[in-house]
Amino acid sequence: MSPRTWVIAKREFLSTVTRKAYLFTLVLVPLWVSFSFSMGSMSTAFLSESGKQTPRLVGVVDGAGILGLAPGERDTLTRETAIVAREEGEDSKKSRVFIAETFPSLESAQQAFQKNEISNFLVVPADYLASGKLDEYRRSGGLFSRSTSPPWGPWLRGRLLRGRVDPTIVARVQEPAETSTHVPDDHGGFKIFHAADEVGSFLVPFGFAMLMFTTVFTSAGYLLQGLGEEKESRILESLLSSVTADELMRGKLLGLGGAGLLMGLTWGTIGLSVIVAMAPVFLPPPSTLALLFVYFVLGYILFGALALGLGSLVNSYQESTTISAILSGTAALPMLFGLSFLTEQGASHPVARALSLFPLTAPISMAMRLSQGSVPWWEIALSLGILALAGWFVLRAASRVFRVALLLYGKTWNLPEILRWVRQA
Repeated sequence: MSPRTWVIAKREFLSTVTRKAYLFTLVLVPLWVSFSFSMGSMSTAFLSESGKQTPRLVGVVDGAGILGLAPGERDTLTRETAIVAREEGEDSKKSRVFIAETFPSLESAQQAFQKNEISNFLVVPADYLASGKLDEYRRSGGLFSRSTSPPWGPWLRGRLLRGRVDPTIVARVQEPAETSTHVPDDHGGFKIFHAADEVGSFLVPFGFAMLMFTTVFTSAGYLLQGLGEEKESRILESLLSSVTADELMRGKLLGLGGAGLLMGLTWGTIGLSVIVAMAPVFLPPPSTLALLFVYFVLGYILFGALALGLGSLVNSYQESTTISAILSGTAALPMLFGLSFLTEQGASHPVARALSLFPLTAPISMAMRLSQGSVPWWEIALSLGILALAGWFVLRAASRVFRVALLLYGKTWNLPEILRWVRQA
């Protein structure tokens, strides 16, 4: 590359990274994500003291007289709420504790409920052993209130069997087994599976898909906006008196690509540093990180070339923003499928495979599929090959369109004319 290409690249890089919008995006996005996570954990902090949650008081009305609890007597219920990772890689369980107090009648339980002395209560009718029907009274509490309600089923099984069956059998009925799950490792054998392992395999690739979408299209957007502004102000006429169209195009790609890569590396480094500090087991294999980086580079080349080629055809900044929105919407198509890509069955669906091979959707589709770790190596190789070939072709075609259309103003282009420019050497 000529020295003038590097001068243009340096100028584009510096003018981009010193923009207020770029600096705000670079700094505020990590701060906003950190703020969101901290707000999400505040509810746990409010409910806990010295690492322990405050037990909730609930009520029971034993109309059948089968629970072995006298009125006013209390018992403890425990619901396992989450599985977390310890530093040594073992799984640890968090629990929510409930204190169940027995009430002599439905009326007394309702009065305690109305006074907010208990959060909810269970009524065991006299014919429970024959009918198996129970009545629970609680406030609506929203969509996820059922997941935070007392574990009445396991508790009832324990109370019904207590005193009638050996305690060791009761314990096995309550929790039949603590299974150790084994999954294939990288050496042809097996390793113990921990729940935290899947968090890392999901979090990093999916986060990278979001990171790629933001950084690539921030850079592509700057390419389009800068080109539209330069065409509108006729600055390009002065620039092309000193450099060739190819030098200008390569310089813009390198400079704005460097700005996008700086943003991506900054956010990625912050994210990986947080993961390493909090839970090293969340880190994906180095091979996955290398693949994600290759997809980032090839994706930027493809979309950057498209942005420059299409941007040379527009006559104003407003038209360039429309093209940027179309490119962003096309690349974000895999995200419309949401969580369906984030399951093993969804990751191997023909639609997911097709989007992983189509160049415009391949970077984000493959990043989401890699979160499942079940993508065949030949699909990855084929996807990268098609993406690289498409980037090379689009770069050559865009350079030819760029040379012809850059200094032509006020004309509406048609597809046959553009294809004729592409075919010209």
